[in-house]
Amino acid sequence: MRVVDYKFANAPIPGGGFVTGLLFHRQENLLYARTDVGGAYRFDNRSGSWNSLMDSVDGISTELARPLSIALDDNPDSLYIACGERENGFLAISHNRGESFEMCSVPAHIHGNSRGRGTGERLAVSGSNVFFGSTDKGLLFSPDLGKTWQTLNVFGEKEITFVHKEDSFIVVGTSGEANSQNNVRGHSVYGAYNKGADCEPLDYTLEEYGEESSLKGFVGSHCDFDGRYLYITFSESGKMDGINFSLYACDSGSLANGAVMRFELKNGRLCEGEDITPFGEKCGFSGICTEGGVLVTSTVCNHRGDSIYLSADCGNSWKTIMHGLEVGEYDWNVPYMKPEYNNNGNLVHWINDIKINPHNLNQAFFTTGTGIFTTDNLLSETVLWKPSCNGIEETVHLNVYAPPSGKVRLIDIVGDLGGFAFEELDKPCENSFADEKGDRYITCLNADFPDNNPDYVVCTPRGNWVGRTKGGLILSKDNCRTWRRIDCPYGLSAYIDGLLKEIEKPNVNSGWTAVSADGRAIVWAVCDRVFMPVDGLCVTFDEGKSWEKCNIFDIDGNKIKGTDRYLKPYSDRVNGAVFYGIGEMGRLYVSTDYGRNFYEIRSELPVFKNGRFDQIFRCHITAQYGKSGVLWIALGKDGLWKVTVNAEQRSAEFHRITAEFVSGAGIGKAADGSTCDTLFISGAVGGEYGFYRSFDEGKSWEKCGDSKHLFGRINAMCGDMRDFGRFYLATDGRGVIYADERQ
Repeated sequence: MRVVDYKFANAPIPGGGFVTGLLFHRQENLLYARTDVGGAYRFDNRSGSWNSLMDSVDGISTELARPLSIALDDNPDSLYIACGERENGFLAISHNRGESFEMCSVPAHIHGNSRGRGTGERLAVSGSNVFFGSTDKGLLFSPDLGKTWQTLNVFGEKEITFVHKEDSFIVVGTSGEANSQNNVRGHSVYGAYNKGADCEPLDYTLEEYGEESSLKGFVGSHCDFDGRYLYITFSESGKMDGINFSLYACDSGSLANGAVMRFELKNGRLCEGEDITPFGEKCGFSGICTEGGVLVTSTVCNHRGDSIYLSADCGNSWKTIMHGLEVGEYDWNVPYMKPEYNNNGNLVHWINDIKINPHNLNQAFFTTGTGIFTTDNLLSETVLWKPSCNGIEETVHLNVYAPPSGKVRLIDIVGDLGGFAFEELDKPCENSFADEKGDRYITCLNADFPDNNPDYVVCTPRGNWVGRTKGGLILSKDNCRTWRRIDCPYGLSAYIDGLLKEIEKPNVNSGWTAVSADGRAIVWAVCDRVFMPVDGLCVTFDEGKSWEKCNIFDIDGNKIKGTDRYLKPYSDRVNGAVFYGIGEMGRLYVSTDYGRNFYEIRSELPVFKNGRFDQIFRCHITAQYGKSGVLWIALGKDGLWKVTVNAEQRSAEFHRITAEFVSGAGIGKAADGSTCDTLFISGAVGGEYGFYRSFDEGKSWEKCGDSKHLFGRINAMCGDMRDFGRFYLATDGRGVIYADERQ
């Protein structure tokens, strides 16, 4: 098989996702960051940019892309990462600063997006001894760098929040749930002396519970030690939010209370804790760091806006160095982060970790839900903060499209941030997917446009977190430069009315849409949480001024009703009257009257679950540019299928291109002399995962690039009809990638 030399690059956002932790090496100026779903990064001080350590992760074994904790030892070349995909936990060991890893199994659930992901480091390594605080099996210990494991009892606690090891003691934070009584957590932080034996509760008292706490009691979040004092931040759960009532970190977005405690080490033991909470704040606290006599800490999920405090006297007194937009200054070097695009507020949130550079006390970094911020004048009267996201592309991308003409080269559909329309692939967009006031929509599920008029774009976003935009269906007639929200289909049914009222609330999925090839009709599958039920399918011929409820018929011609059958609409790329519907169990539908009526076609596809939010049950479906009736369906372990539909006869032919794993497929410009457009896939060919292209619809393949550029799980991909060889990747935590054959 021919291997084609490819170059890969991010279309920069930058940042965009939750960076969960930072760790400096004490002997050498090395800084690492971990993220919830985007792997780990290493900072390059000379260039001021971050280098991803997960680009070689393939789309099948993605454990390294989900780091829950990182650790260092005395050797500056060593790096340890606890990572995993839920039940499959691993200790990843590198002796070349993260360029490559050996993997050892860990007998615990590990995932970077687990609850408590924003608490301190759970991993500590000293020589061949490894301590790991798991989220379900308690404190684990390995005496041989992960080859064997045993459990250390911490008063029966199964969920650990941090592990901090010094030569004379080890401190372990827990959720306190194992010893909870009457909706009050038990003690949550324990110390052990004598090399990890003789575990006992740390001596402290925190009993002033928050009034809105769903589970009262304080959980240790982060800690640090300056040789004399151990400092610990605490937080308490806020209101129950429908995720999990026992959450205690920024995962819930709601904290009722918190504190900062100081424990003096005397005669080899930690004394009773002193409350040194800055200004008596009654909110969650998370990050804390002490270096060279400087102590900093951060609030988290404070409804009044988060703050960073600095102390030069071990916490006896404090100075506020960042609070909202009122204290501190900012250099907003990332466009979408600017206050004018975020309700004139500060985008900074979820400050779960903060670190001072031990080699330069004026330099500090803190993490947020949308990347990393830094300062080079920490000790100045007024501190200047700026995003430090160069190289960090930690966003989850749900779909990606390359219009065949127009100024926009790439339409990128993103979790949380909504979407971006790139006119230049190497520059961040100033602001995209926002209303006329500049307020952003968030978490779109998909977009669509007629290939002969890509200025006309429809999209399905959520309304933003503070309600300044409402979810629904938005329309652009100028290539994504401006958008308007079209009228919702109220009045079609009580069921749809109820869904629309939910969708108009902040951060609720709105559904899936398709626009006809001639721009005459827009079909909308209105979302019910993460489902697209057939009873929510509707169509408009006048851009939302009026709506009709679509009719869906089963294989026997009976009209389908109810909310337990699902369907996503897709437009034929040539025939405006034709739409397709693909639903649960691999069911296939076709409409020849602009979406008014969909009829089920007998299907030979494997059973798969479409009609739901893409991140839950992954498949990728592409209707072919320039051809009527052709669908490409990537079904993961069930391979790649070409489906040729005869819409008038309500029939289809099914051709399985490959039975190997394929997660995405896209169509690009044909090679010179080829009669077929180029078919791109992300998946396996001959047992080797990668990116491939074919000029004969999968009869033969060329590999695009090498095994160092794989970028983890791929949610969607597309080819480019303008530039031969180019394709785009919607990754699951590594940003949006464009790839070109190297000349």
